[in-house]
Amino acid sequence: MLRLFFSILLLIPFIGELFYALHYDRKHFVWIFPTLIISLVFVNMLPGFYSAIAILPLVATIFFWKKFPLTILTSLSMSSAIITSFFLLNVYVNKNIKALTIVGVLSIAVIAFLGIYAIFEEDIKKFFIYSNFIQLIFVMLDLSIAKLKGEIGSLGTIQIFNYVLAGSLLFITLSILSRDDKLPNFNNLEGLYYKNPLIGVPAVIAAASLAGLPGLNLFVSRWLLFKESFTIDPIITVFEIFTTLMLFLVYFKIIYILIIGPISKREKGYLSLNTYAIILAVLCIIFGLIPQLQFYLLEKII
Repeated sequence: MLRLFFSILLLIPFIGELFYALHYDRKHFVWIFPTLIISLVFVNMLPGFYSAIAILPLVATIFFWKKFPLTILTSLSMSSAIITSFFLLNVYVNKNIKALTIVGVLSIAVIAFLGIYAIFEEDIKKFFIYSNFIQLIFVMLDLSIAKLKGEIGSLGTIQIFNYVLAGSLLFITLSILSRDDKLPNFNNLEGLYYKNPLIGVPAVIAAASLAGLPGLNLFVSRWLLFKESFTIDPIITVFEIFTTLMLFLVYFKIIYILIIGPISKREKGYLSLNTYAIILAVLCIIFGLIPQLQFYLLEKII
């Protein structure tokens, strides 16, 4: 069941990347297939600890982000984050990890550190990298708290589940808005919310979800993390709340930039991408308003 769960997670961003490459980047269309196939092999055919190799493409995005086209950067970032989460989950479930409190505190510190950089980052591709690492480290934080509680449960999978939905949506919508006019920086996206509301609205929902806004799916992850960590040490929860408030600023800037500025001339987007974005946006809302649905699904996995 766990392997099936991660296989489905890999397919969610792949579908968006497939539609995006087909319409905007046919030159790199074929390159997303090997990434998916290799990722599925690591999840379904090899022992879980072998998936640690996914850390290598994650590191590659840091050093070679300028050379990676947007399509390949998106594919590597999302698939590597999912496979790395699969590896971390296997480690936390099967190994006796020492100094979990220290790991949790360090995770909070790293998230805050990356959050500061992300707030002031103007390059969209670099922002994607910061965002991907922030959400992945949240997976480690969740697992550390869950391990300290003595039971992995929903907390062990809820962060990566919600991040794949909201993260894939943010990757695709911002890629579309920036790719239309080949705009690499956030300050060039002013007012583009109005260019295609069927992409603009999901982009706002994705950013609001990643910011932890109540009523959306990633708020449920944050709330469960606060609840469980409070029973261990309230001080940890205080730092988590502070970090979450910082991340609100990180992602709120996207909403602000897309909405301010002159209203762009409306253009019709591609049906496949509009449909994909709307479906993910609706799922972010449903899983946020009905958290019991999340818990029911995730409790069946581990």
